[in-house]
Amino acid sequence: MLLGNLTPAWRSRAPGPCRVTGPPCLLILRLVFPLALTLSTLSMLVLAAHFLRRGDLLTCLTTLVVLGLLLFKRRRWVLRANQVALVLAAVLWSFTTNGLVRQRLAEGGPAGRLVVIMGSVIVVNVVAAMLLGNRKVVERYPGPEGRAPAPAPEPPPAEPADSEPPAN
Repeated sequence: MLLGNLTPAWRSRAPGPCRVTGPPCLLILRLVFPLALTLSTLSMLVLAAHFLRRGDLLTCLTTLVVLGLLLFKRRRWVLRANQVALVLAAVLWSFTTNGLVRQRLAEGGPAGRLVVIMGSVIVVNVVAAMLLGNRKVVERYPGPEGRAPAPAPEPPPAEPADSEPPAN
């Protein structure tokens, strides 16, 4: 063949399930952190806009402060606070969806598109909360002591098999 083997090198070295050796696996692992921050930021900004539209300025500012902490303060408790906020936002969006669908149906209008859009907002909130719990994201936020978690201890070296047992 003129061009040689066109099989990517990473595919021939890593048969079977993903072992983080090939570009597709590395790409996915590299995108987890930016994807988590992007979805979380968008979800919190939409939530803040929702509160601002309702006229609840204090809750809007609180939502923006929680988002700012996620982006600028690297602590584990900030990560967990954002996860809780995103899950509570999903619950709030479900109640809001219920109210809007009831209102739309009472007016005699269609509600299918509303359900799809609001369902998507709920799913994005839940996915963002789940991604914030991913190991790759959690590793970037130090624990309560202010430092990253310690690596697992090394197992003790095994004794050589050819050594003789001690004499009695």
